[in-house]
Amino acid sequence: PRWHPLRAGYVGYSRAQELLSRQRFAHYALPLTAQADGDTRGSANSAVTPFQLACLTRALEATEHLQDTAVVEVGTYRGATTAHLASRTTRRVFAVDPYMGYGGSAEDLALFKVATGGLANVVHQRMPSGEACRSWTGPPISFLFIDAVHDVVNVRFDIAAWSKQMAAGGLIAAHDTDNLLFAGTRRAVFHA
Repeated sequence: PRWHPLRAGYVGYSRAQELLSRQRFAHYALPLTAQADGDTRGSANSAVTPFQLACLTRALEATEHLQDTAVVEVGTYRGATTAHLASRTTRRVFAVDPYMGYGGSAEDLALFKVATGGLANVVHQRMPSGEACRSWTGPPISFLFIDAVHDVVNVRFDIAAWSKQMAAGGLIAAHDTDNLLFAGTRRAVFHA
């Protein structure tokens, strides 16, 4: 329950980790092989910017040779990125999102279904990330895009949990490692 001392302690720990991530944001710099140009804002149905989408597309293409594997997106919001990825591969794209809590409205789920409705290779797993990973029966994962809760604790968890399902040579991408508002994502990736 919300009032439990262990929960309060964990929330305090998590907030302290985020503060540390913001203070050391520049220290956790990640090398970029290209620079963003043009529009750096997402759309109404995706917070993924055009530059980020181009990076994801290149990463997806770099794993296309890994046969009998899957693509997983953890945190799908309204399905725009899911649809983009699924339209560029023949592999199954597992979209993991419980549509509850933050970013989990019925409207978002309805928009996800519209965005991915015509794509036969999209499999929606309506459950939290940890549950989806524990119950994973799919093939090894060649491309994993983590776009769920943008804080150090949750991104670390997603990287650690899903890494065990990765195929040799697979790639992991995390959203917003370039955004100070979500400094924890950069820190989690830096330490992965």
